[in-house]
Amino acid sequence: MKNIWFLIIGFSIFYSCRTDDNDVSVGNTIACKDLDRENTGGAQIIGGFVTEGPQFKAPNFNPLNQNEFVYGYEDRDSRTFKLIKATINGSNTKELAEDVRLISQPKWSKKGWIAFDNYYNGNYEIGLVKPNGDSLTQHTNSRYNLYPVWNQLGNELYWQYSPVLGVPTYFLNSNVKQQTIDTIYGSGDINEGFIAYGDISLGGQLLGETYINRETTLGLAKLPAKALKNVMIDDSFISPGGFIGLDGLTWSNNEQIAYFTLYGSGIYKINVVTGFYEEIMDFCGSKSYKNIDCSADGNFLIGELVQSKIQLDVNGNQTRNTVNQSYIGLINLHTMEETIIVSEL
Repeated sequence: MKNIWFLIIGFSIFYSCRTDDNDVSVGNTIACKDLDRENTGGAQIIGGFVTEGPQFKAPNFNPLNQNEFVYGYEDRDSRTFKLIKATINGSNTKELAEDVRLISQPKWSKKGWIAFDNYYNGNYEIGLVKPNGDSLTQHTNSRYNLYPVWNQLGNELYWQYSPVLGVPTYFLNSNVKQQTIDTIYGSGDINEGFIAYGDISLGGQLLGETYINRETTLGLAKLPAKALKNVMIDDSFISPGGFIGLDGLTWSNNEQIAYFTLYGSGIYKINVVTGFYEEIMDFCGSKSYKNIDCSADGNFLIGELVQSKIQLDVNGNQTRNTVNQSYIGLINLHTMEETIIVSEL
């Protein structure tokens, strides 16, 4: 049976409880360790996920200057949501837009536009803004518009659309200046109109999570090809329903290598020509990454670094919940050294 895929929009629980002191700061990283939960009658305590305080989410490099990136800032306690431009060394930070509740990763184009999806007035819309904060525009005006991605020239925008947040789905395209919208992939075709976490290479190859034979997998197409082909060479990640847990995908700086993250698993490097992939970083109970992006020189990944802790109640006892705190992390792909570059606004 086909999954009702479209997006796992999590909800968080908010109330006052203790957590361990947070010693995370810029220039450091997060220690990797298991989360030791208490057992009750031989069964592990299982609960939900909680966010507390500011979250720094879904970074994306400037394709023309890898010292700059854009990310989402979220503080649900104060109901503050922003789109922020920053530099790697933290010397220059600028607020680009307010009330931006990101669903996926914002994408920075070579033509100087930043596209982002946003929960707005009950819909999921695509917005555009210039890197100086000018020309803030709502690009779509319909129900569910997600996962924006620019072509290699930066003058055409692609995104996922559904009228019902599920089947049917469509992959759309528009020229930013003309604002005409075309359907690239639609419900009923081989990929069922579904492209999520899409990224487009310097040579115009679209890579993304898609449906093939009614299962989710990584698909590849040289635009404007009308179908994506499977790039996975085996089914080690395939479970009933397909390729499960993808929460980050990015091309390297060439036409062969890409990187992806799987929830609760690790960061993987894949050769899309051979289909060979390998894990380059294993996640643990206390640390994981998602929403990754590769620098223009191919030497670094930037990503949403998630620290996880067991929540404690006011008496110091474990609750059923896990506290997740997101920061912006930088990974050197040659040494795999990690550095936190954003931990406060």
